[in-house]
Amino acid sequence: MKRVFLSYLSFNRTERMGIAALIILLSAFLVTKMVAASNILSAKNNSSQQNRANYNGAIAALSQPSAAEHRFLKDFAANAAGYTTAGKTAEHNKTEQVILKPFPFDPNTLDSAGFRRMGLPAKTTAILLHWRASGKHFYHPDDMKTLYTLKPEQFGTLKPFIRIPKISLNHADSLALVRLRGIGPKLAHKILEKRATEPFTSLEQLRTLQRIPDTVYTQLTGILTID
Repeated sequence: MKRVFLSYLSFNRTERMGIAALIILLSAFLVTKMVAASNILSAKNNSSQQNRANYNGAIAALSQPSAAEHRFLKDFAANAAGYTTAGKTAEHNKTEQVILKPFPFDPNTLDSAGFRRMGLPAKTTAILLHWRASGKHFYHPDDMKTLYTLKPEQFGTLKPFIRIPKISLNHADSLALVRLRGIGPKLAHKILEKRATEPFTSLEQLRTLQRIPDTVYTQLTGILTID
């Protein structure tokens, strides 16, 4: 029953009105049958020969639906199936027909209007903007794969257009530095101290401030720049 109710909610307003109309017509059909049955019982309780004949005739009519009733039931079944199919098709199209029109963009700075112009689903856009507002930063194109509502094929379409500028080691503020994996507050403070006396001339100089694992250093070189 719950599944039927949820399926009904998936229909649009026109489809729900159509189904409601069909249910009303079917209810009217059933009421007519109930009235006929009531008349039969009344006739049965009357012992006259004429009423007995009426009783037998009513029984025959009740057991043999008229041509109009046959047409009604046939149309009801066809229309109900049509509405069910239409609802499923509409739901399928709603989830499947996402046409992206990508252009070069930075997921850290593009606004909601830009994502809408690109064709990104509204739910995915809302999640991305919420992440950004809570401090999330995209450092690599592959970071967008963490958006769980972004389908793999959609990410594959967007990836060639993702442009994320590298972070300047000589100009980034303390917050931007602390967010980088492998730096943290202590190394960020040392970077700011060194910059106060002289700028960095190479990323290798980071190793002179603090021991950095090779894997982390490799990741940082893909994110940072000296410019």
